[in-house]
Amino acid sequence: MQLFLVFMFVLCLQTVQSNKNAIRLLLNDPALIMERLSQLENTVQQQTVTIQKQAASIQTQAQHIHQLQNEVNSTANMTPAFFAILTTSSSIGNAEILKFNNVKTNTGGGYDVVTGVFIAPKAGTYHFTSVVYTQGTDDAVVQLNKNQDLLLRGYSVGTTHAESHTMNAIVALQKGDHIYVQHRGGSSDAILGDSHSSYSGFLISE
Repeated sequence: MQLFLVFMFVLCLQTVQSNKNAIRLLLNDPALIMERLSQLENTVQQQTVTIQKQAASIQTQAQHIHQLQNEVNSTANMTPAFFAILTTSSSIGNAEILKFNNVKTNTGGGYDVVTGVFIAPKAGTYHFTSVVYTQGTDDAVVQLNKNQDLLLRGYSVGTTHAESHTMNAIVALQKGDHIYVQHRGGSSDAILGDSHSSYSGFLISE
């Protein structure tokens, strides 16, 4: 045991002496000192550049988040309203949704021109109007739906060219409810476009 302790003591002395020698050699070599300082300076500069880039990225992300918050707040304060017309005559059938392709007004972004569906951006009481014209001697057999439920039916008899009907509804909606004009019946019907048929709605009160 004593021999082991002596051995460890000698080893520690050698390590300390080795470190002292390394320090002594470093102090005796100014060029080596300058090289080490230059390496340290380069490392600090690289880390500074990295920190600056990260800070700039964080600032950009913060500005983007602030912009999105402003857009959300702006949309939330708007009164939803939309007006869309059908510019191209369309043949619909098999419970197809009538897509009014030319959007004139879409405050609040509730009307989806791709699907023809109005999605309520906020809860409240809304008013909707749909005017549908027949083309040729085809009938126009449609209905206004809330989600999957029927609100009211519309019907125009195609005895002469461009007969029309109007559907009006006042509906209480929750945020995310769907309102749309849908074909009903077994056969296809031709709907007159050319800015005759239209679909609109707006929020009355929250």
